[in-house]
Amino acid sequence: MKQVILFLILFSFVALPCSTLAQERRASGLFVVIVNDRRGYIDRSGKIVIEPQFEGASDFSEGLAVISTSQNGYKLGYIDETGRVVIEPQFDQAHDFSEGLAAVGIGEFGLHNSGDHKYGFINKVGKMVIEPQFRDTWGFSEGLAVVRNDEGKWGYIDKSGRLIIPHQFEFAANFTEGLAVVFVNGKYGYIDKSGNIAIQPQFNSASGFSEGLACVKIGGVLMRPYGYTITYSNSPRGEYAYIDRTGRILFKLKVENAHHFSEGLAAVEVNGEWGFIDKTGKMVIKPQFGGQSDFSDGLRMVIVRGGGIGFIDKTGTVVIRTNFDLAGDCSDGLASVQLGGLSSDDLRNAKYGYIDKTGRVVWTPSR
Repeated sequence: MKQVILFLILFSFVALPCSTLAQERRASGLFVVIVNDRRGYIDRSGKIVIEPQFEGASDFSEGLAVISTSQNGYKLGYIDETGRVVIEPQFDQAHDFSEGLAAVGIGEFGLHNSGDHKYGFINKVGKMVIEPQFRDTWGFSEGLAVVRNDEGKWGYIDKSGRLIIPHQFEFAANFTEGLAVVFVNGKYGYIDKSGNIAIQPQFNSASGFSEGLACVKIGGVLMRPYGYTITYSNSPRGEYAYIDRTGRILFKLKVENAHHFSEGLAAVEVNGEWGFIDKTGKMVIKPQFGGQSDFSDGLRMVIVRGGGIGFIDKTGTVVIRTNFDLAGDCSDGLASVQLGGLSSDDLRNAKYGYIDKTGRVVWTPSR
């Protein structure tokens, strides 16, 4: 059974620990809620604007959201912000719209992207403008989409489906700020939109560029694409660094982990606790929190020392304390929260809701 459902994930693993591959959520003012195991949407005030009726539902992106129901065999389609189905459910996988196009999958999708399937791209009226032919994709960013062929190699296409950068990389990410991370001969580097190497592959992990900087790891354990990397107490540490678009190292940090910049700050881990640096590398919020989310809407979700989920502002002050078990980033004025469901056995009992930037419960967690 295929569903698109609301999951709140406190820690999300990526092969690149300071990656910015995840597509930003588009502000719509509508938020998924669950009532009697049916998904609908509320506005920022908590008023239901699209009645809960879908077994699966995603956030809106460029005015459309992915939905599914059991009536169509859990095929995926799209609704507009009035709740009207504008692209009939017909796909086995469906991604958010980005730059006017959405990746959709047809065929069998198994664990870890196994199964006989292909991805293509549709426009906002549901027309297949790039025929299904790719094994995987991250979608469009800055005019190009990174796509993987049946041989496991990644390349880039334009919006006509023309192959602009040939399939040649073991791993490749979306373009951000004109450059894209690629994995070449066991190291991460960056290419430009012509496919030329812009920053030589030399790093053991690398993020996309954000606010003019990218986070990279020099030495230490190689973070391989698509898989967990096991480290031991005697494993070489390496250093994290931040580079500009020329590849120049601006500063290095002896920390356990580091993330990309968002809203002028980047999270770094020291002795198992997270703090924040500014763009000079200065520690402006001392390491004292758990969690790895970004600043969004001026707030950042943290695990507060002593237990509990909270939100801090850019001074490091805890401005919201909650009694919830999990929480998501504050986005578009609200933050998602969760009660229960902390184990795989208990996931079906999880309840989901929202709070606003003052900590007021806008939607009481429901199931």
